Amino acid sequence: MNEQINPESKYTIKTAALELGLSQMYVRRAIQTGDLAAELEPIAPESKTNHRVIMGEALINWRDGIKTRSHREDGRVRFILYATPHEVEDIRASFEVEIVKPTYGKKEVEPVAEES
Repeated sequence: MNEQINPESKYTIKTAALELGLSQMYVRRAIQTGDLAAELEPIAPESKTNHRVIMGEALINWRDGIKTRSHREDGRVRFILYATPHEVEDIRASFEVEIVKPTYGKKEVEPVAEES
């Protein structure tokens, strides 16, 4: 991700995506939803074909306000670990804090003792 976005420059969707390290589709979707301001501009003088340009200042403001879905509300990154049970135990042992398996809203039920 390039932090050198010039506020006075104009960026196409492609260059904006490259500068931010995002996909062109992500930038297009932000324009379509109105989250990112863009203007139609001819691709060349006297041309009837237009393309969208994004002002650098609008791009900086949008970039600073992006809240990606890859982060939880508490700031931790979500990820899925694909490993064998033995590999999981090795990974757990390498962390300083205890890692617990998520229950996904399910309550653990205590086993009922049998009556004699």
